Amino acid sequence: MRGVAVAAVAGIALVLGLAAWTAPPTGSKPALRLLDSSPLAVKGSSFRAGERVQVVTSTGALVRVRAGSRGGFVARFPTVLVDPCNGVVVSALGSRGSRASFKLPARQCPPALAGDPDTAPSRPSLEIVGIDPLAVRGSGFRPAERVRLELDDHTSAIVKWVRAGQRGRFTTLVRGLTACNGLTVEAAGMRGSRTSLSLDWLLC
Repeated sequence: MRGVAVAAVAGIALVLGLAAWTAPPTGSKPALRLLDSSPLAVKGSSFRAGERVQVVTSTGALVRVRAGSRGGFVARFPTVLVDPCNGVVVSALGSRGSRASFKLPARQCPPALAGDPDTAPSRPSLEIVGIDPLAVRGSGFRPAERVRLELDDHTSAIVKWVRAGQRGRFTTLVRGLTACNGLTVEAAGMRGSRTSLSLDWLLC
């Protein structure tokens, strides 16, 4: 009987040991960190084991992954190349309530030089660079172009006018709207620039 009891205790200890090995550390919070920026890749940790996770960028790119037995995952965006002058925000939402976000701040880039091949006109684009309050950044517009923004968070809509800088960029704060439950932004420039951005959700 003593041998059976010892074996039972050893079996319980083995099971508990395996459970402790596969579970995230007690009290640790879900987190994201950057693995690569070209193309974009992030690593998640301390999510629920086996949890389905949606990972979305401030430019609207979305991938779906599943956390492993220790709550970790890697999300790769093969078509997203992060512009260091703009930065990026990445948010992750798990099917069992885990949430995390990561922000790569924009660098202070020097002004473009006239005749520089890197300053050739690019396609207009939009991205979300702030959540509270909501902040929208545009790039690739005409220099000094006036731009009409129409924003809709599925609850209310706002129209706002902004003016691009000499490098065709702008950043504007929009109060009264949130991207938590989805957001659509339409941008129309007075000199023909047009683009849009649609997000299913963004971590708040």
